[in-house]
Amino acid sequence: MRAQIDITGRLIGAVVHLARQRAPRVVTSHPRSPSPRPIHSRTQILLFAAQSPLSSTESTSSVPMGKRAATVEHSTQSNYEAVTVTHADLDLVVDFSAKTISGTAQLKYEVKRSGCDALILDTRDLAIQEVSVDGAACQFTLASPHKALGSALSIPLPAGAGAGSQGSTRVRFATSPASTALQWLSPAQTAGGEHPYLFTQCQAIHARSLVPCQDTPGAKLTYAARVRVPEVMTALMSAVPVDEPGRTGQESGDGTRTFSFAQQVPIPSYLLALAVGQLESRELGPVSRVYSEPSMVAAGAYEFSETDAFLQAAASVAGPYVWGRYDLLLLPPSFPYGGMENPCLTFVTPTLLAGDRSLANVVAHEIAHSWTGNLVTNASWEHFWLNEGWTMWLERRILAKLYGEARYQLAASLGILRMQAAVTDWGTDHPFTALVPDLSGACHLTGRPCQSWRCGTAATSSGEEPRPLTLAPSLALPRRHRPRRRLFDHPL
Repeated sequence: MRAQIDITGRLIGAVVHLARQRAPRVVTSHPRSPSPRPIHSRTQILLFAAQSPLSSTESTSSVPMGKRAATVEHSTQSNYEAVTVTHADLDLVVDFSAKTISGTAQLKYEVKRSGCDALILDTRDLAIQEVSVDGAACQFTLASPHKALGSALSIPLPAGAGAGSQGSTRVRFATSPASTALQWLSPAQTAGGEHPYLFTQCQAIHARSLVPCQDTPGAKLTYAARVRVPEVMTALMSAVPVDEPGRTGQESGDGTRTFSFAQQVPIPSYLLALAVGQLESRELGPVSRVYSEPSMVAAGAYEFSETDAFLQAAASVAGPYVWGRYDLLLLPPSFPYGGMENPCLTFVTPTLLAGDRSLANVVAHEIAHSWTGNLVTNASWEHFWLNEGWTMWLERRILAKLYGEARYQLAASLGILRMQAAVTDWGTDHPFTALVPDLSGACHLTGRPCQSWRCGTAATSSGEEPRPLTLAPSLALPRRHRPRRRLFDHPL
């Protein structure tokens, strides 16, 4: 464990070293931000460094990391590094009676490497019905299924497609009732008890059972979608609704309604999300609403009323919020997580409805993901600590902005104690306690070893200067457990 932490210290030191070298000469400007902003905070420096890797022609001799190892992604069968899908246009029909989603995915791609003759996508339990490339029908190959990774879909590229060439492929498909991304609820499993409900959970590698895709955090794409659902229901996605502000969809005259969405910021496939149910909404702020079944929406509006304050505090630390909308969907109790950071539409569990807003920090955590995880993403699931570690750090910085520095210090101290307890429980040699676990032979359906969260959080907090805590005697922590300047061997 100590060896893993030492490596992490050197890694973070290298990122900060690189960022400090570049920071004086750069400004950041997102296509949707009003004006360039100088990089000035620790978070913005690190986000810039993460988005600006050294090119193959730049020297890495100044980075004190020793020999660099190539990223190995074990969770995908796609050839995303050779041919990259850059955009998807989805046309989907939700069938509650069959418990399937059917439709088409029009995928734009760009060839990155010459000599590549096929686009390979991830699928699992999908019926692939028809494939075309640049408008012409073509033969395709669906490989035998791997137990965890599913079946690779191979689509031939046009002859002579060299590096830099672009094209599109259209895949007609249908999901299976066994899709691991889809959770179908009967009316009895909902708060209202009248209509069924559908929600997706694609993290870590379940998007391939929803749509054919390059199912790895190392590949990002934009998307647009049209979703047809029963007319008494509302569809929501991890994207901005096109029909704002009404969000009523378009009636089709056949008992269905179609909702349209656009996601203009590139995202990894695990952030694809869809929910369909009898939903109402309440406004939380200029860019925020909470959605839920009618019987819970008022409680959700009260519980999450601090959402806009969280957003503003996060932007003051990490830079402009670029996603357009930040809405919340309060799901039925069967949702398996406290929250899921789907861009533009965070999923949250109704177990957060404490009545006193005491659990609203979960929303601050999911908001933090808008920068750390969603905007800057780990290239492989083995480096999941980069996602959750930085998000925990930013969540605590958001809460410190609103409630004072002591809130940060207490949370960081308790986090270290929890990490130590977890490592003791699992054992220092257990793979779940590794900061960067080896997933080459693991069951990829689990997706993320649990202790990488806590180890990553400790790593990202290692450069913080401790400040005295003023606590009630029952809450005071031994000095040895407080955040220190040198948590690791490599000081920042």
